[in-house]
Amino acid sequence: MDIDDSWKEDIKDDEKYFKFYLSTISYINITFIYVNKDNEIIFCKSERINDLEKGKLDENKLIHLIKQNELLNNKKFTLQNLFTFNITLRPNELIHFLQNDSETKTNLEAQRKYFKNYTTLEKVEFKETIELFKDLNELYFLYKEQQPINNITKKNYKTHNRNKITRKKKN
Repeated sequence: MDIDDSWKEDIKDDEKYFKFYLSTISYINITFIYVNKDNEIIFCKSERINDLEKGKLDENKLIHLIKQNELLNNKKFTLQNLFTFNITLRPNELIHFLQNDSETKTNLEAQRKYFKNYTTLEKVEFKETIELFKDLNELYFLYKEQQPINNITKKNYKTHNRNKITRKKKN
């Protein structure tokens, strides 16, 4: 009696192609970009967050990251933009994507497909991605140097003169 061992080879094939399967995101790279008053990038720093729950980053964690990174060299920066890059390409689309490389690079709509701009502070969600592209998923914080507030308006103080003499009271 022969035992069928062909399933072992199938498992080995699956392990070989594991990096092309979809998986949930458990970590992301974060990049903080700092821009001066002249809109020139003056500093960038990156870090990795490893404690994502099902590819989601909640508002409290975002607020903590924003507040923690708003100072650079004792200068205050304000958050101007928050956006993500998340490759949501499916395994069956990968071959078409690679074959039409030049078309994808010139097609602006295809490039925007993976970027998402957040206008309000909300939960950031990263969708499933191919295991091979996990390191490319990223969250960007764009900070701009805060301009000093110069109030040049002179405040007008009214004084009440209680000793006003009117014509009636004068007589």
